[in-house]
Amino acid sequence: MTSLSAFSKDEIELIASLPYKIGMWISYADDADGEADDEKEARILSGCLRAFAKLHEDKPFLSEVMKESLRREDKWVDWADQSFTVVQDIKKAVPVLRTKASADEIKALKRALMEIGTAVASAFGEFGGFDDESEGIFAKIIGKFSGLVDSDSGHPMNVSAAEDSALENLRAVLSGKA
Repeated sequence: MTSLSAFSKDEIELIASLPYKIGMWISYADDADGEADDEKEARILSGCLRAFAKLHEDKPFLSEVMKESLRREDKWVDWADQSFTVVQDIKKAVPVLRTKASADEIKALKRALMEIGTAVASAFGEFGGFDDESEGIFAKIIGKFSGLVDSDSGHPMNVSAAEDSALENLRAVLSGKA
């Protein structure tokens, strides 16, 4: 089992920032609805991080990454500002992860990152009104999107064209096709 402590300080920062940066990048992809959707999507993102940290304790490395992202909440404003570099950050992080994490740990993290992006993209129309503290709600959201890294089955209908394009870019980079 890999631990974040196996990585350097800069590598930990890079890895821990990915979940939040991905969520914000997807949120910023479509600003047609103004601030209201951004606020809802930010709440969904925060809730997703908490849910992944709790729900995936059977995947200790994934859980640790999410907990570290939550622990660094004081950096979220900076990470949001840096979210437009997330594709390059993923391309930097994957080789770093391969040096210490197992293939299964990396696959679980990639799947979680895709699920976070999809949940944020779906937040405004389909999931509006959810309380971001509710594990039950996020278990449903996360469960709904399981497997979207490899397939579009179950693709949410309320995702805008801009968000869908960002999700396709995310899917491509996470699968190593971009």
